[in-house]
Amino acid sequence: MTTRRETILQQIATALGSVSGVVGVYRARQESFEAGKLPAIMVEAVQDTPQAGAINYLDWTLQVRVMVFTRGALPDSEIDPFIASLHTLIMGLRNSGGSIQDILPVSHAFRVYEGGDGASCSAECLYNVVYRTSMNDLTA
Repeated sequence: MTTRRETILQQIATALGSVSGVVGVYRARQESFEAGKLPAIMVEAVQDTPQAGAINYLDWTLQVRVMVFTRGALPDSEIDPFIASLHTLIMGLRNSGGSIQDILPVSHAFRVYEGGDGASCSAECLYNVVYRTSMNDLTA
């Protein structure tokens, strides 16, 4: 069985697959991206924190990190349309009728790197996703 957390992460990754111009969307990646594999998006859980909800339920806040990676002459400028698109897609999941109760953006942070094969940029976009599970079952 798949937990609701993993289902939500898969929903986000699937939705982000429709971002125009992105070469790939990854759930986790440890190796660096090759030049031809950008722009790319990575989705991962940061933390998942429960609170007592209604009787026999837990209300969870899942912090999700969405990383965008680009390379180009002005990578911090070139990353902007990807962030705008992913934000719209993620926030649209609030109305998807699934287990997501709410999504709130937390922050966007940027890093520009200079390298032998040109400049690249990464953007870290954090979102808090609120969802509910049964007290005794993370899949329900």
